[in-house]
Amino acid sequence: MSERTGSVVVIGAGQAGALLSIYLARQGHQVTVYESRPDLRRTDIDAGKSINLALATRGIVPLVDVGVIDKVDEITIPMRGRMIHQLDDPAADLLPYGRKPHEVIHSVGRTDLNAILLDAAEATRKVSIEFDTALETIDFEASLLHFEGGRTEPFGVVFGADGAGSRVRKAIATAGSCEYETEWLDHDYKELTLPPSDLGSHRLDANALHIWPRGQFMLIALANPEGDFTVTLFAPRATFAELTTPEAVDAFFTEEFAGFAAHVPDLAEQFFDNPTGRLGTMKATGWSHEGQAVLVGDAAHAIVPFHGQGMNAALESVRALDRHLRASPTNFARAFTSYEAERKPNADAIADMALNNYIEMRAGVTDPDYLAKRELALDLEERHPEHLSPRYNMVMFSTMPYCEAQTRAETQADIIAAALADPEIDVDALVRSLPELPAVSPLADQHALTISSLTYANYLKIPELLSLQRCISIDDATGSAEHDETLFIVIHQVYELWFKQMLHELDYIVAMLNADKLGAASQHLKRTLKILKTMVGQIDILGTMTPAEFASFRDFLEKASGFQSAQFRELEFLLGIKDRVRLDWFSGDEARRLAQRFEAPTLWDAFVGVLARDGVEVPDEVLHRDVHEPIVENEELQKIIIDRYGDESFAALCETLTDLDEGIQEWRYRHVMMVQRTIGAKMGTGGSGGASYLVTTLFKSAFPDLWAIRSEF
Repeated sequence: MSERTGSVVVIGAGQAGALLSIYLARQGHQVTVYESRPDLRRTDIDAGKSINLALATRGIVPLVDVGVIDKVDEITIPMRGRMIHQLDDPAADLLPYGRKPHEVIHSVGRTDLNAILLDAAEATRKVSIEFDTALETIDFEASLLHFEGGRTEPFGVVFGADGAGSRVRKAIATAGSCEYETEWLDHDYKELTLPPSDLGSHRLDANALHIWPRGQFMLIALANPEGDFTVTLFAPRATFAELTTPEAVDAFFTEEFAGFAAHVPDLAEQFFDNPTGRLGTMKATGWSHEGQAVLVGDAAHAIVPFHGQGMNAALESVRALDRHLRASPTNFARAFTSYEAERKPNADAIADMALNNYIEMRAGVTDPDYLAKRELALDLEERHPEHLSPRYNMVMFSTMPYCEAQTRAETQADIIAAALADPEIDVDALVRSLPELPAVSPLADQHALTISSLTYANYLKIPELLSLQRCISIDDATGSAEHDETLFIVIHQVYELWFKQMLHELDYIVAMLNADKLGAASQHLKRTLKILKTMVGQIDILGTMTPAEFASFRDFLEKASGFQSAQFRELEFLLGIKDRVRLDWFSGDEARRLAQRFEAPTLWDAFVGVLARDGVEVPDEVLHRDVHEPIVENEELQKIIIDRYGDESFAALCETLTDLDEGIQEWRYRHVMMVQRTIGAKMGTGGSGGASYLVTTLFKSAFPDLWAIRSEF
């Protein structure tokens, strides 16, 4: 059929419709766009009806093509991987999308992106947009569009970009050219908002897609530039049916997503104010009617959002349609037919992969088998980048047809499963036998969007750090915690951070001594002493709390006690203050770390090794002592040390080690005095004797020989 005369019409001004109107204008057409909703650039569209968008390579290419990518860059936030929040584990784990710097996806606000495309369409001066104009049906014989309210308009060709509930598609089906079916999931979704912190910053790492996987349901969060997060609950319809009261909603989120719920005071209100959305896959056959109408985007292939490809696939389809129209400029029917022949197999493929990715997101990301396969896939990609890429990466970071990515992924999955099952398989040979990966589109510029937005807050994980001070002394009547509990938590968390740094420094000092690098060892010993001084100063802060103020929340601590600090016990063991009994106080990873410290030589053993390697005849009972036992004085060793004191660098090292020993004892003493001042003779919360127990820890030297030689000079 030759090109039809009459107006070129696009129904729908969403991302696909706006982009399509730009392409049609570039072909020289005057385009009229009809949109049922108000102009979103001037009117707030109801919240809770759309899922935040993830922009990937397939969607970036058309935006580069039409020249809006720089403006889009201003509204995107790069996400380098999935941040997994497991139940009862406050420490989230980042699973990077890939190992290449450009393998990030970009969080973008649906409304902001749509506005950029609408502005660009109008800037062509060939596109006019009529809002609040809802299509009702199409009379193809009369070439008339019928709108709600009785209005009619003639058309030459109509492009249906009116979404999953497309009335253009319904009209094509009524005309006998299209068959379609929607398969609804028995899972629904609900959008919520995680507000910014009190300082206006993101409460979570903004550069990650956050997932709280819970097997049959999940919560996800994508950052917005304003400091908030768009958060979506995906769950079985039966789960939503149980959440009928504010109490039920609060209990559900507190049990399953406590870290999120704690920062959303109006959670139940949001839950009931925002609509519950349905999730479905719509597959259609017959995307066009002769040369008069064609479908694009969700109107042709609506999919579930679990691969972040709904919009990307729509924009990619728009660009494909433009290519076929240019190839057959005088025969729309041919262009429409060849466009569907290219895109339908790919649309069906991504629809299936999106459904599979839902299972991966809500359950697979915590499965050891999945993680092992993912790690091997990334390893193989590094070794054979021309032959293999993980499925997720082929979908998100390439422009190969979806159906090819699906087929390749199935083949690769078989290879990886076989390799994990049988280590004798030559997996590299199998990968090399795969066809080479197709080249990416020339417009897939790795630098088109900013791929790094490192800030003070996300580098230091400030939102996560500030979320860890959780008071438990909550008054049922007021809902508030005792004022001084926050100070108590902060001081002790900071202590643990300093303990971590001291272990880091002392391990390095041991390594330097073992390498006979005394200068480096002394320098880092001085740093460790500064840390100790800071720790002593913190006791002064804690000492500003009166006994009554501490007593106001002490009972809430139950059996929790500094007595149970595994890191401090590690410090003691590293310094040689070892007691096998203390191994029984801990379990899990803490017990494992302590056991390693118990079996390892101490800082003092590293110091003695320096003497031995320098040709000194160190007593055998010192050089080969049982490292499990406490360090005891040895007169022969003391004589050796005294003889070496003429060496200034050696003497300086000995004095610094003595300062370290003294600093530890000073901290213990100040701690004892603070405890006596605060709780007197009360028992400790951990079951110890309190201050009376702490007194027994005083004046226990880590390096007794360095103190014994003081009277010999």
